[in-house]
Amino acid sequence: MQTMGRCHQSGRYKVVGWFLLLLLSPFCPVVLAAQKNVECLPVGTATSSEYGAFLKQVRFAPSVPQQTEVESLFAQLKERHITIKPSLYKLLALADRDQLVPLCQKTALFFSNVDNSCIKNSGCFSSMIRSKKHIRDFIDQEESSIALLAGSPCLSSVTGMCHRKGVPDGGAVKNLLSWPAWQVDGKFVEQRFRSFASMFSGRGLPKEQEVNAIVSWPLWQVNGQFNYELFRSFSSMFNGRGLPNEA
Repeated sequence: MQTMGRCHQSGRYKVVGWFLLLLLSPFCPVVLAAQKNVECLPVGTATSSEYGAFLKQVRFAPSVPQQTEVESLFAQLKERHITIKPSLYKLLALADRDQLVPLCQKTALFFSNVDNSCIKNSGCFSSMIRSKKHIRDFIDQEESSIALLAGSPCLSSVTGMCHRKGVPDGGAVKNLLSWPAWQVDGKFVEQRFRSFASMFSGRGLPKEQEVNAIVSWPLWQVNGQFNYELFRSFSSMFNGRGLPNEA
């Protein structure tokens, strides 16, 4: 009996020994899995207070490449003296793991093309996005479209219209600004566009036929021509309510 007991003990020792050797092997599945997960652990101490604020919002531990992209975006905004609003941290944290890097890259592209003498904070961008679908749509946009939108002369008005509606296509915005409704003698008149834009705050981009219809109303015609001053007084009452019915 003692001999059999010693044999069983010896067998257990051999099993434990082989198991330890397997764990020490660099090709062990357990070891490989652990190594794979190492780069997804929090990357030391945050190098900026902005990144620390982002970490409080995000639902997963960013990898090294993800941290690099996030930090790069924040650094770019600070360099251009664009204030980072808390809404930007929430937006980046809303992205799925595989969306974070392209979202940061496309956002950096957007802000690299804005006129930062007019755009003072990140809110003009983050206010347009409210869902994962909006994030996917933005990431899928062509870089040329994003640059075209960011360079728009009335960017703040456009982003106001698209509040929580998603980032519009740059080509669509360029076409919008070319409409005759806000031109005088073939030149774009920003004040006229802003009056219309205020009525569409949070309602998305308007349709051209609707705009042309309201411009033709006799109510603001003086000597057969559209009178901007009359219309501006009226449009302020319809801020965020869209175009009124003529009746």
